[in-house]
Amino acid sequence: MDAWSIFIFIVFVASIPVATEMARERGRSRWFWFWIAFFVGPLAPVVLLVLGDRRGSAANHASAPAKIKIGY
Repeated sequence: MDAWSIFIFIVFVASIPVATEMARERGRSRWFWFWIAFFVGPLAPVVLLVLGDRRGSAANHASAPAKIKIGY
């Protein structure tokens, strides 16, 4: 194995615990994201960043209509 192969292997293996911890923090299945990280490597944490928190909150959703007071 050359140096690049070893580096890529280490990055793929290191992405597994990162993805599982990020999934736990975001309320997602740790085992599901373990296997996703196993197959796609460092793309799994990036996808978790894009997906965000599963639980969500009112502050995270801009789709809620604003209440406008009309009159006095």
